Amino acid sequence: MPQVFETMLQIRVYLFSFFLLSIVHFLQAQELVRVRGQVIDFEGKPIIGVNIVAAEAPEKGATTDANGYFTLMVSRNDKKLLFSHIGYEQKTMDIALENQSDVYLTNIQLFPKEWTIEGIDIHASAIQDNTETKSILTQENIIAQQGLSLAQMLQQMSGVSNLQTGSSIGKPVIHGLHSNRLLILQNGVRQEGQQWGLDHAPEIDLQTAGKIWVLKGAGAVRYGADAIAGVVLVEPAPIRLAPLNGYIATTTMSNGRQQQVAVGLEGQRKQFSWRVQSNGKYGGNVHTPNYYLANTGIREWNLSSQMRYESKKWHIELFYSRFATEIGIFSGAHIGNLSDLQGVIARGTPFIIKDFDYQLENPRQKVTHDLLKVSFAKHQSFELTYAFQYNKRQEFDIRRAGRSEIPALDMQLFTHSIEAAWKIKNIASGDLQMGVQLQNQQNSNIAGTGVKPLIPNYSTINIGAFALLRQLYSRWQWEAGLRYDYKMAQVLRFNASGEIENAHFLFDNFSASAGLMYVGAQKWTISTHLTTAWRPPAMNELFSEGLHHGVAAIELGDATLKSEKSYQWHIDFQMQWGRLSLETNAFLQYIDDFIFLQPLNEPILSVRGAFPSFAYRATRALLYGADVSANWQINKDFSLQTQMSLLQAKDLKNEKFLPLMPSNRYTAALHYEKKLGKALQFHTYYNATWVDKQYLVNETEDYMPPPEAYWLMEAGAGFTHQKYTINLTVYNLTNNIYREYMNRFRYYADEMGRNYVLRLYYKF
Repeated sequence: MPQVFETMLQIRVYLFSFFLLSIVHFLQAQELVRVRGQVIDFEGKPIIGVNIVAAEAPEKGATTDANGYFTLMVSRNDKKLLFSHIGYEQKTMDIALENQSDVYLTNIQLFPKEWTIEGIDIHASAIQDNTETKSILTQENIIAQQGLSLAQMLQQMSGVSNLQTGSSIGKPVIHGLHSNRLLILQNGVRQEGQQWGLDHAPEIDLQTAGKIWVLKGAGAVRYGADAIAGVVLVEPAPIRLAPLNGYIATTTMSNGRQQQVAVGLEGQRKQFSWRVQSNGKYGGNVHTPNYYLANTGIREWNLSSQMRYESKKWHIELFYSRFATEIGIFSGAHIGNLSDLQGVIARGTPFIIKDFDYQLENPRQKVTHDLLKVSFAKHQSFELTYAFQYNKRQEFDIRRAGRSEIPALDMQLFTHSIEAAWKIKNIASGDLQMGVQLQNQQNSNIAGTGVKPLIPNYSTINIGAFALLRQLYSRWQWEAGLRYDYKMAQVLRFNASGEIENAHFLFDNFSASAGLMYVGAQKWTISTHLTTAWRPPAMNELFSEGLHHGVAAIELGDATLKSEKSYQWHIDFQMQWGRLSLETNAFLQYIDDFIFLQPLNEPILSVRGAFPSFAYRATRALLYGADVSANWQINKDFSLQTQMSLLQAKDLKNEKFLPLMPSNRYTAALHYEKKLGKALQFHTYYNATWVDKQYLVNETEDYMPPPEAYWLMEAGAGFTHQKYTINLTVYNLTNNIYREYMNRFRYYADEMGRNYVLRLYYKF
């Protein structure tokens, strides 16, 4: 018996030892790593109650606390985390845990659920976190539309249109307002170029954009008093969590035979992250359905870099971007005499027609824009930002005696800006945001052009301070804001006697906003917003005097113009009923001393030819309208989206309509999406847009009546994989002949014809 007992004991010891070794081996294979971080929305506000799980082991989970922070223990073998919250898009984040025991994740942002229109996904504040009206393009949307300009992308949204100067230049327009009334921020820095010109497109490299937000009719208190139309926020994508990542993207267009190539590299190790990227564009003459548009090629080369160091409580970031472009101006817009100008308008075809080529001739534009940003921030409490911008613009005219390479317009603009912003939580049961902003600008005309400058040399100092308070009570949310701005300008210009005149201008005023929102229990939201803002007249509105080469028009300023004062009301309603989503936005805006370009009765004949002439005037303006969007998810594969944008703009002082306002637009799009396995998805869509004739004009005050209404068809198809995207899109599918009222060159030529666009995107 003792021997049997000893044998049984040995067996038990062996089994127990094997069990212990198995546990040790298992624990070694499943060595745990602590993962921490904070989940925020696009404004940097923490999101409470976000669920975080490991994709390979969903039983491992955590939830964000009241400040958006979480801690999760995962296996070293786990590769992905899933973030989800009701009302937000699910986010998947790659994680690299080799040789680490404690990882802090950065740039974790969730975005409200979206729906699709015209081939891109658009969110229009169906889930609002404040009372403003917002729309968004995500990085996936931007990739699907790469090769387009900022204005072309944004005009897919209801209420946003495109002010064109030919085929290559466009500016975004919100509810009929643009240029100095619309602020554009790149990576948190207010874009400062010569944005006053109707032919001066924003110097934005969209390859740097991870998402683009549009705030309609709002933002004056936080971002600047002159945001009368709204704000466009272009923000970089978060850097992916891995030692080295990158992408290669190409875009090929049949119309203009344009090629674009983009390359980017990025990486993150512990608390340091970096990114570099560059892209180039090369295109030739574009064509209408019947003829080529001479001298409409484009060259573009951009680069950017970003470095960021982030600790548990603060981060510092360095960002640099350079945008460089050279654009040909349609030769048919520059005409030698009055009879030829009148003949082109009457005949309906350009005075100059050439075959395809890539050559850029005069007239043309050459623009470079450099942006340097340094910022320091304590998470969710304080941020200090310094930015420097250098903008150089040259415009070349058709000149004789070997002077073709001497620009007729040669300007450089230096901008220094500093902003300090504070966020204080739990103030009177709400959140308080405060800030001060300081900006200095120096604009200089380079000597040697042989032409009187279109705008004078000037320097400005801008000082602004703001405060915003937001409170939440159950289903109610309200917010209020106040801002004060002071602007001082010194101008050096030639007076009527040819003598240099030193003039000083002072402008100051308050801006204010108030909003209220109610979130219903059955997936509906209603909000209203009141805003008052103001804008001092721009230098071109005060002092323009001569030919503006880019738009082929003579513009005359008025030094007696006063500051614009805007009073605006918005009301928004969003709902989701089963498979149907609906959003409506109605607006009413009154602007006192509204400045606009009034067409003069007759063209002006100068030594450089005959050109349409315009003068800056001021009036009392009333703008009102509505944007309506609807989405019907027919089944799991098919969806139907519709949009409608309505606008009326009146000159109350003279009892007329305001010129150069977008006409009503209606859009419908049918989408089909199908998963082909776990990682591959096929999608296709067909879109139809009806653009009404602009009947609300004073036809006797323009050089030709508004163009007729037109249909535009668009179709596309493609495949999306975790690593790559392939898209083929056909614009102007039926090769329709039409002219757009919002194109300054509509006097001379038709719009672009059919355009096949192939887009390839690969990330690694």
